[in-house]
Formats: sequence, C-alpha cells, structure tokens
Amino acid sequence: MNKDQQKDFFRRIIVLKSVLTLFAALMLLRLFIISVGQHSYYMAQAESQHGYYQKLIPTRGEIFIQDKYSDKPYPIATNSKKDLVYIVPQNITTPLETAETLAKITSLDQTELLLKLSDQKRKYVVIKKNLSEEESKSIAEAKLSGVFLDQENTRYYPEGQFLSQVLGFLDRKST
Repeated sequence: MNKDQQKDFFRRIIVLKSVLTLFAALMLLRLFIISVGQHSYYMAQAESQHGYYQKLIPTRGEIFIQDKYSDKPYPIATNSKKDLVYIVPQNITTPLETAETLAKITSLDQTELLLKLSDQKRKYVVIKKNLSEEESKSIAEAKLSGVFLDQENTRYYPEGQFLSQVLGFLDRKST
C-alpha cells in the first residue's frame, strides 16, 4: 500500500467511526427523550393497562332437605347469580352524562354517583349490587365508557328463617 492509499483508508475509517458515533449519539438521545421527556405519557399508558384486584370467592353448596313422606328433596339454601355494576373512574370520558344515565337506571342519587365517578384515586368502585334484569339490560344497552357489569353469587333462602340457626348465616359480603 502506498501513502495515498493509506491516507484514503484512514479517512474511510474516520468517516465510518464518525457515522457510527453519530448514530450511537442519536440513539442515546432518542432513548433519553423517551425515558425522561415522555415519562408521564408512558407512565399513564402503563397505569391504564393495569387491571383491578378481584377476590375470587368459591361457590357455596346448595342445601336440601327431604321429609319422610316424599322422595323429592326440597332446597332450603341455594345460590343465584346477580349482576352488579361497577366503574373504573379513569376510563370514564363524560362523568356528568354517565351519572345522569346511571341515576335514571339504578334510582341512585346523581350527585353521589358523580362524586364516585370523579374519584380518580380509586381504580374500582362498586355502584350497586343485586341489580334487577331490567337494570342490567339497560346498563348494557347504554354502553357507557368505564361502566361494567359483573356477576356475583348470592345466597337465597326459599324458606326465610326456617332452620336459620342450623344453616348459619354469613354476612351479605361473604356469600
């Protein structure tokens, strides 16, 4: 290799190093912008993807009795599924309209609903339990953002207080 070729070779190496250094600097700048400059945006994205905590409660068994004159068992404690409506306040786009609609459907106080809808600190707020079929249907048809229906098991005693001391009664929350 002569001197001109060596100079040309070293110039190419310097240009290549410069291009790679510039590329690395641009990548680092972009990473800095994403991690520091757009921190709040990506933090909000991550928060919106978090779910809510729901305790899974096992289904309680049904209890039947049978008298000596009949072969057919009779239920004295059964389970039924009832709907409940809950909200995720961060997902509600129009709190006032949502509060009005829910107040009409569930017969709850609109101002109290608006307070619950506006509480951005909470991720999951139960609005009403044991909804009737009409209420559930109306809420589902309204398609409100941030408003969801869920089912819960409820305990039903067809005979009321009959054998209540034997069967035992847990509070409404644990059924």
